[in-house]
Amino acid sequence: MVAVFLVWRGAKEDRDTRLKRRLSALGKGGTEGVVSPSILRDELLSQIPALHRWLSRLALARRLDILLKQADSPMRVGELLLFTLVFAAAGFAVGYLIGRSVISGTVGAFALGCLPIVNVTRRKRRRVKSFGEQFPDALDLMTSALRAGHAFTGAIQMVADEMPDPVAREFKDTFDEQNLGLSFKEALMNLADRVDSMDLKFFVIAMVIQRETGGNVAEILEKIGYTIRERFKVLGQLRALTAEARLSGVVLALLPIAVGLILLLINPSYILFLFRESVGHYMLGAAVFLQFIGYVWIKRIVNIEV
Repeated sequence: MVAVFLVWRGAKEDRDTRLKRRLSALGKGGTEGVVSPSILRDELLSQIPALHRWLSRLALARRLDILLKQADSPMRVGELLLFTLVFAAAGFAVGYLIGRSVISGTVGAFALGCLPIVNVTRRKRRRVKSFGEQFPDALDLMTSALRAGHAFTGAIQMVADEMPDPVAREFKDTFDEQNLGLSFKEALMNLADRVDSMDLKFFVIAMVIQRETGGNVAEILEKIGYTIRERFKVLGQLRALTAEARLSGVVLALLPIAVGLILLLINPSYILFLFRESVGHYMLGAAVFLQFIGYVWIKRIVNIEV
């Protein structure tokens, strides 16, 4: 409740400060002191000025800010950390009530505290996947536009107008940044930062090199699009070949849970020992941890990058 009140108070004070500044300028009979809306993107890490200044000095906060931008999340870093603290506190309370120990509370805090960041990460992955599926078509559209006589910026605008999100959104931001005065290289680098896609990085590097050395842009884009499509074909073949291994990983992850439920139905006193005794809490925590490590290890083995 205290954290929620601080966020609300910071937002209210920020609005009150802007209002007082504008009223003060109007009272002087002029526009002196009135700050016009900035054309730059809001880079605040928190609505609370003191918290924003503190977070600006942390490398972790900057990485979380990049993660939120890549996920196209409306949250700020301060809000994400607030949700993380609230979920961690709730997890500690639930874990302590169930296990009656600090260790069980710590496990619960870690399990629930990770949920906000995990949710943002999953949202980012879905967005990157959607971008990757649309990107080859965007390159084809740009190739056609260039061969029809449009400039490169005109081809970017055409992608922003014709393609669906998220490709249209990202290319529109790139087009707007160039119109606002950013250089060609800076606008493309910002695009690569906003979307964590290796295919997009290939595109950005190729365009930056082409701008410095020259060459046929349409031909370069056509080859990049062909390479991306061929990579998708290889990925599809790999997913088909590793389907059995991925299914085995899911079965191995769910097997202990299924066995525990069966034992709970057949002999409840045998399985409830893990929840009633302190030794059982340690055994259960170790089992969950090792099971998680094993699942992650299997997933890393079967996920082959191309």
